[in-house]
Formats: sequence, C-alpha cells, structure tokens
Amino acid sequence: MNTFLLILTITLLADVAICEDVAMCPMGEQYTMAVLDVDFVNHYPERNYIYFGIKACRSAGVKLLFQNVYFYTKFERKPYLDQPMIMPIIGKYIGHEDPTTLWTSSTPLLDCDEMKYFWLKWIEGELSFGQGLQVGSGVLATIPDSDVHAEYDDVLYVWDDFTYGFTADFETQCASLHAIREQQDEIIG
Repeated sequence: MNTFLLILTITLLADVAICEDVAMCPMGEQYTMAVLDVDFVNHYPERNYIYFGIKACRSAGVKLLFQNVYFYTKFERKPYLDQPMIMPIIGKYIGHEDPTTLWTSSTPLLDCDEMKYFWLKWIEGELSFGQGLQVGSGVLATIPDSDVHAEYDDVLYVWDDFTYGFTADFETQCASLHAIREQQDEIIG
C-alpha cells in the first residue's frame, strides 16, 4: 500500500510540475479605432510560444514577423452590411504581396462578452496554434512552412474592424518577478 501511495504521489507531483500556471494580464485599454497594429507585450521573448486572450465581436488577431514574412491569425469577422462572414484563418504575406491562406476553420472562435484564450508556438519550419492556456492542448492547426524560424523579429496584435463603435480587449501572459528582473538586467547591461 505504501508503495502505491508513493508512486501515486510522485506521479501527481510530476503532473503538476509539467502544467504551467499561466496568469493573464490586460494589454491595455479597449480600442475603438478602425485599424490597429500594436506591439505585443511579450514578457518571455526567450520562449518559442506566446499566450494571448481576445474579447471582441469582430476581426482581431496576432501577427508574427520572421525575417520580413508575416504570419497572422485573424479571427472571424461577423457579417456587417453587405460583407460576408469571414471565419478564423491563419495566413502569411511577404511585403505587399497578396496574403496566402494556410488554414481556415468553420468554427467561430471569438466572443463579444467573454475573453477567449489561445497560444501560438513556433519551431524551425513549423507554426502551431491552439485554444487554451496550455501549449500543445486544444491544437487547432499545425502548419509546416520554411519561412517560420526558431526566433521571431516582432509580434503585433491586430484589430481591423471598420465598423466604428465596437471594441476589442487583448490580454497577454503576466510578467513574473523573475522575468521583470531579467528585463531590467538587460536594460542596465
């Protein structure tokens, strides 16, 4: 019996150690502008993934830049006037070229009244995207692409609703005390 309890305890502790406790914090105020591309606050730039939350009725998303190639997630745009419903997509574009759609979903992912959480992960040659606050769970898409690199150049969050009056809230993973100290050390030199 003692052996069983010991094994169970070790298993549970290992399980807890693997799961990351992710605290999310607002990335600023609500926005009511028509087009918004703002630097994403990433307190953990050494990681190859980000968490983000979006509460919006209309088109919002996140862009990652790898050596002049943008990869983006863009969530559904609800029908407005004569515009059709646009479902969630992942796409990419280089410079002023027309965007290329790499993945699409028939399931709406945003909610006007509730924050929805997602993650993006990148490794050399692959971009993954999913729902929730645990990388690797709730996978929606895994996209192989030679333009995805192990290190990114920039991350932006995007809101491009052309129907003034609607708002979008964004959240990112909160900084830990350790992350804040590391960023201060880098600034000081």
